[in-house]
Amino acid sequence: MMKLDGYTPPDMGIALDTGIELKYTTSLGSFTFQTRMAGTENATWKAAMRAFESKKAIALRGVKSANDDVEKENEKTFLGMIHDILIISWSTTATGDGGKPFKSTRETFLYLFSLPVLGQVVTELTGDMANTALFAKEEEAAAAKN
Repeated sequence: MMKLDGYTPPDMGIALDTGIELKYTTSLGSFTFQTRMAGTENATWKAAMRAFESKKAIALRGVKSANDDVEKENEKTFLGMIHDILIISWSTTATGDGGKPFKSTRETFLYLFSLPVLGQVVTELTGDMANTALFAKEEEAAAAKN
C-alpha cells in the first residue's frame, strides 16, 4: 500500500467521538467549539449533506434563482446540521440584551451564526472541521513530518 510522505490520516476516535477544540476571536467576543470532523470519513455528516443537497435541488427545480426566504431556510438548515452532527459543545464570551451572556443552545447557535457579522467564524469553523490534519494524533502527525 502506498503512503504519502508528510500525511497523517485522521484518528477516527478523535474525528468522530472526542473531537477537537477550535477557538475563534472576534471584536464581539470569543467562540470555542468542541467539534467532530466534517467530510467523507464522517458517514453521518456525509449522509446529511447528501440529503441536504438533494432537498435544495428539488426546491430549486424550475426556479431560475432562489429567493431570500429559500436562502435563509437553507442557511438555517445547514447551520442546524453543523450544530446537531458536528458540534459536541460550544461557548462564547459574546453577550446580548445589555450584557447578558448567551446560553450555548441550538437556538442561540442558529441565531448568532446566521448573523452576517459572524460569517467569518462560520467560514473558518467549517474549513477547520473539514481539515483532516487537525484530527490526527499529535505524535503521529509530528512523526510524519520527519
